[in-house]
Amino acid sequence: MKLKYFHDKTTTNFMHLMQKKENFSLMSQEEKIRSVAKNLEQLIDEVPLFLVRVEELMSALDEKVTWKEWKYLFKLGTSKVAWGLGKVVGHKPSLKAMISQICDMVHREQFNSSLVALGLSDPPATTTTTTTTTSTANGATSAMPKKVNPKTSPAKYAQLSSVESLCQSPLARDSSLAGGAVKLLREGRGTDMIFEIIVVQESGDVVVDHTHGEPVSRTDHSKEVDIHEIQAHCVIIAARCDWFRRALLSGMRESIDKKITVHDTNPSLFRLFLEYLYSGQLETNEMSTEQLADMMAIGDRYEVDSLKSLCENTLKHHLDEDSSLFLLSLAEQYNATALRSSALNFITEHPKVMESEVFEELPEHLQSEVADAVLWHGLDSRSRSLSGHSHTETPPSSVSGLSHTERLMAQLDIDSEDDKTNSSSSEEMNYVEDSGRLDACLESLRDIVGDGVPREELVRVALAADYDVNRALNFFFSA
Repeated sequence: MKLKYFHDKTTTNFMHLMQKKENFSLMSQEEKIRSVAKNLEQLIDEVPLFLVRVEELMSALDEKVTWKEWKYLFKLGTSKVAWGLGKVVGHKPSLKAMISQICDMVHREQFNSSLVALGLSDPPATTTTTTTTTSTANGATSAMPKKVNPKTSPAKYAQLSSVESLCQSPLARDSSLAGGAVKLLREGRGTDMIFEIIVVQESGDVVVDHTHGEPVSRTDHSKEVDIHEIQAHCVIIAARCDWFRRALLSGMRESIDKKITVHDTNPSLFRLFLEYLYSGQLETNEMSTEQLADMMAIGDRYEVDSLKSLCENTLKHHLDEDSSLFLLSLAEQYNATALRSSALNFITEHPKVMESEVFEELPEHLQSEVADAVLWHGLDSRSRSLSGHSHTETPPSSVSGLSHTERLMAQLDIDSEDDKTNSSSSEEMNYVEDSGRLDACLESLRDIVGDGVPREELVRVALAADYDVNRALNFFFSA
């Protein structure tokens, strides 16, 4: 209903203007001059009154509306304008004829470009014709048309319409606003808050023995506290980080003192974090694995998901035999699913990393998951080598899927066309390394499932479960 009312009202006004234009065209030259002069005199008389009203409005705003309320009203007005533009764009097919008529009446290139930038009008043809002036032999100049493709010709942001920023913001590396914000942080101009970074360095006392063999009393370790301060701007920090916004605008102590204390963080790394908040970009190519891990921890602590995702994707390219277990533990701690999957796949391809001391420091559930993934990867490779196929698939990151269980057990089929006795099965499987564990597992399974199940079937599930009775039973009943 609102859109229909707006359409009717706009159509009526434009029809009225078109009628006036037609009446003006029918006037004689003298009548046109008198009409224009009359309108100009009326406009001159109304301009002072208009200026007075504007001054009265400004005074009323200064007296009744605070700066905070003005910002709120401005945001409310811009949001309503954006909502209206969205509605108009959504009904573009219905308004196409009216918009085309408006463009013909205004007949200004800048106005047409603005409508195209807002999405209210279709862009012009892909090629435009420009005029190139060339000199002839006799000194005369001539104009020659030249086709220019706007997709290939360089376009400056300043050359675009002024309403471009309402539709699409530039990239951070191309934004003059981002560059200016970082410059503002580095120069420290106009700051109104402080980040206080506390670094505690422990140093042990040097004890010199002057007792000639008598017991020496030792003192506690002394702690050196270094305090680093970084000045920043509340409005930028609160707008870019929800954690800081809650701390600075919710009546907490930080909002009163305008100071946020940061512990267990490198000051240089925290300054890079602040520069990311100001500019939206971070140079990760020159950062080490430890620095990226610490930056990811900062992003998780202060709920900056974009920074956390950036560090996670960069750390995937730092995977090697020395860092894979560490990155797996880091991904588990900060719920970085993409990094966790990449690290687990790398470990299954390089099982030797499990021999390091770092593997023993992992949580038990993570150790079990890594061991299961490596086991399944090995069994899958051996089963494919037995069937004469090369293993090219990516190893599974989890052993909980029943479909993969059934597929792997089907690949481990060791039956032959000839009849086999129960005592010869273990000899035909040349990759059974511990027959004692296998026999114990088979005996436990036999007590549970009975004697009606063939030995070959029990051997399959025992090998797939790495001789674990409970897992073997799960595999058996799932198949």
